[in-house]
Amino acid sequence: MTVLVLLDIDGTLLSAFGEGRVAYYEALSSLFPGRDWPMLEMAGRTDFGIWCELTGLGEGEEWDSFRDLYARAMEQRLAQRPPQRLPGVESLCRALATDPRFQIGIVTGNLEEGTRIKLRHGGLDHWFADVPGAYGDRVHDKEGQAREVVENERSGRGVLLRTVVVGDTTADLRCARGAGVACLAVLTGGGTMEELSGADAVFADLSDTGTVLETLHRIAR
Repeated sequence: MTVLVLLDIDGTLLSAFGEGRVAYYEALSSLFPGRDWPMLEMAGRTDFGIWCELTGLGEGEEWDSFRDLYARAMEQRLAQRPPQRLPGVESLCRALATDPRFQIGIVTGNLEEGTRIKLRHGGLDHWFADVPGAYGDRVHDKEGQAREVVENERSGRGVLLRTVVVGDTTADLRCARGAGVACLAVLTGGGTMEELSGADAVFADLSDTGTVLETLHRIAR
C-alpha cells in the first residue's frame, strides 16, 4: 500500500531566514498605509489565519489584493536571499519522488503561490509538480488540512492510503491527529523534543535518508 507523505515547508524543508514574515508585513503596510501591526508568531499558522487575526477581515477584495502584494514582496525578497534547504531535504525529496512505495505531498500554512515561490527559490520545486497538497489560502489553521488531502486522494484513487505528516510544530501534530494519521516531527524549526513528544517519531533533522524512509513506512497509518 502506498504511503502518502505530507510535508510541511517552513522549518521542515526550508529556512527562509524570516524573509516571509518581512514580506507579509510589507504587504500589509502597502495595503493599509500608516497602520501599526503587532508582530505575531507565525510558526505553525496559516497565512489566512494570520490575516484574519491581524485585520479582523476574511475573504474578499482586500484579501485578494493582499495575496498579490504578498506574493510579489516574497518573490523580490527570496530572489535576493534564497531559502536554505535544511539537512537531508534534497535527498529525502528525491527518494520520496522516485520510490514507488511513497507518494509525496504538501501540507503547509503558506499560500499556494507563496509555496511555489519558496520551493522554486529553494531549488525543490521539481519534486513537487502536480502533487497532492493543502495550503493556507482559505483555512484558519492547519488542523483539517491533512484530512482534506487524505479524503481527496482516497476518493480519487478509490483505495485506502497510509499517511504520515512531516512537520516541525505542534500544529503539524494536530494536523496529523485530525486526520487520524501518523506524524514524524523534526527539530529543525526550533521546536523541542518535549513539545513534539506526542509525534510517532521525532528526529533532529532529515539527514539520514534511509532511516527516515524506513520510519515513514513503519509508522504510517
